[in-house]
Amino acid sequence: MQSTWDQNAEFSSTIYDPAAANEKYIFAEIYEWVEEFTGGDNVKKAEIIQQLLRYMTKFPELYIKLYEETPLRNSLVDAQRTSLPPELKENVDRTLVLLEAHRSNIVFGAASFLDKIRPILLKPQYQSHTPKTQVVKMTHPGKIIVPFDPVFTARGAPVRPITMETTLGKVVQRDLLQPQTTVEGAVFYCDIVSFNDLMGLGILDADIPVVGSSRFIAGKNKGGITFDSSGSIWINGEYDDAPTPEDKWTRGVHIAMEADLESNPRTLRFFVGGRQIQRYVTNIPARIRFFATTILDGDWFQVVSLCLQDNPIGKLRPDDIPLVAEDNLFDYSNGL
Repeated sequence: MQSTWDQNAEFSSTIYDPAAANEKYIFAEIYEWVEEFTGGDNVKKAEIIQQLLRYMTKFPELYIKLYEETPLRNSLVDAQRTSLPPELKENVDRTLVLLEAHRSNIVFGAASFLDKIRPILLKPQYQSHTPKTQVVKMTHPGKIIVPFDPVFTARGAPVRPITMETTLGKVVQRDLLQPQTTVEGAVFYCDIVSFNDLMGLGILDADIPVVGSSRFIAGKNKGGITFDSSGSIWINGEYDDAPTPEDKWTRGVHIAMEADLESNPRTLRFFVGGRQIQRYVTNIPARIRFFATTILDGDWFQVVSLCLQDNPIGKLRPDDIPLVAEDNLFDYSNGL
């Protein structure tokens, strides 16, 4: 993502720049900036907010840390109540929107598995993952799917061994696809925020021989279902167009998925900015991974919630539209 604020602005001597020197940041120093923002005049606030925005863009994991571990949100709200110069007001509003959009979103009555996330980087030369975060970045253009552990499974669901050696002209990395964490249960919820405008996300059969090919789209190919930012859902080799513009989405919007693996039939529901969309998918696999797809150099996404729920959030409403995943969508005997 290209920054829209001035990268060459002059900053006072109290503003440090460790990231420019060594591609890292010192959170204690950033915390000091937040404290200086709270007590500073408008000139100081303008300097600090520009620096914070630059770091937040470069290090997406900072969003949740700043929201949960500093008083920045409250300071921004207080600043909005004062008379601010137009540019400073714009940056204050922008920062507050970003913080709210990326805050941790743990569902009540749920057990979180955020600390168990393991992104499966099928093209590690094009992708990067900062350890102990839930952020994956694209470092090279090209559409690549990023499934991630844990594998979520209905109780007692059998594992189907991956035997295929190659598909779509790529070698199947079977060792890489072996789950490091598997969670049994019924209802699983995943909430993702992206910083690109051409994203897709969804579920994969946990036992699919997936490869890092730009030709692979879950739902267009076998093995999964994709909900993309145009509002389309890929399933059974075709896409189902969005029936309403409200199903379309863009960067910074929370997109959530809820998979009920013990309902009959098993179901997958999508939420755009907290709103349950009308379409839902039935006959999904008993063992799944959630995934997101990156496309452009600089794209990134963050998983902000990943949990086992006590009860489903999604409801079956009279006007909802079921999309049935055909059984052969998860049959790989003839490839993907």
